[in-house]
Amino acid sequence: MWQHLESLGEAISEVFMLGTSKSSKISWRRQPIKDKHSSNGHIPSLGVMYGQSSMQGWRDRMEDAYVTVQLNSSLSRGLDIKNGIMNLKQEWDCLGLFGVFDGHGGAHVANFCARHLPREMEAAGWRGRSVAEALHESFHSLDNSLQDSAFSEELMSCGASSSDQPAHSCGCTAAACCVMRTGEVIVANAGDCRVVLSRQGVAQDLSQDHKPNLPKEHARIRNAGGQLTEKATGKRRKTIRINGGLNVSRTIGDHKYKQNESLPPNSQMVSCTPDMMTFRRSPQDEFMVIACDGVWDVLSSQQVVDAVRRHLPALHDGRRDPSDVAEEVLDMCLSPNLSWTDGIGGDNMTLMIIVFTDQRSHAPVNWATRTDLGWRSSL
Repeated sequence: MWQHLESLGEAISEVFMLGTSKSSKISWRRQPIKDKHSSNGHIPSLGVMYGQSSMQGWRDRMEDAYVTVQLNSSLSRGLDIKNGIMNLKQEWDCLGLFGVFDGHGGAHVANFCARHLPREMEAAGWRGRSVAEALHESFHSLDNSLQDSAFSEELMSCGASSSDQPAHSCGCTAAACCVMRTGEVIVANAGDCRVVLSRQGVAQDLSQDHKPNLPKEHARIRNAGGQLTEKATGKRRKTIRINGGLNVSRTIGDHKYKQNESLPPNSQMVSCTPDMMTFRRSPQDEFMVIACDGVWDVLSSQQVVDAVRRHLPALHDGRRDPSDVAEEVLDMCLSPNLSWTDGIGGDNMTLMIIVFTDQRSHAPVNWATRTDLGWRSSL
């Protein structure tokens, strides 16, 4: 990605105080940490294999987290006995949950969300919620739990510096998707992590980046008493921020932006309410990518799809793991020198690839909330 900059010489070992963070406070390392944390897995019954990779990069600490888990079928069997609701049993039978959490102001909220999202999903399922309802409710449950003193000790273990309001000035953006045996894929997003589908090589955004200057986001912020300010984030770039702080309008945590007791969660200055969308897998669908904005700051959705897609034959025949490809994309995004790129390519980066390994025919599902490759606002 940055090859055209190599002729400028050796990297300068300076620390640049650039504001390319979601919050306005950030510091950088003199040299990037390129070591990666990677893993792979597969769920044959869903026809998917997956891999992810995370890299700290130029940041002084790593604040990303992720989750990849198959929710077990005991919930499906229990629902059948307890409720006698067949459609819920089918929905919860073999479910893959994948999520990326991009922290700011600390790592503890992102780590907490990665740890608790599966538990919140299953708890909502036992309450008789559909998978889509459970995913939606879980974002709110996680946000509420961060204010519960019962979790203070755990938040400390996740990296919180103080047990006194550990999520007051710290939060995370979140993008999660559920891959179901029925062929449905459900996506939830709050913030600027992004979920992208490759459909015959064409990138399809399954989420919308929640930036404060989007008309609906701006209206909510203004109605809640907030204002937008423009701040320099480098020598040649500016970012729109809420009250001079966050440059995203939906997060889990960041409770200092959620203090209006007369407003519900989806009307707060910064909302934890995710946008939801559902689509049905088709034989043309090749893979999905979930990544934090550190990737999308550098590459477009189509560029990431192109970079992954050229490895599809090797992924399908086992010559490469998905995490190998994810690592390659992260290296493409890493800035060789922050002064050359005005801070772009310096963020923490996490990228997850979910490859569809079959072209099964799925039973129809009749959901009122279903859309076809179009995000649906939850406001």
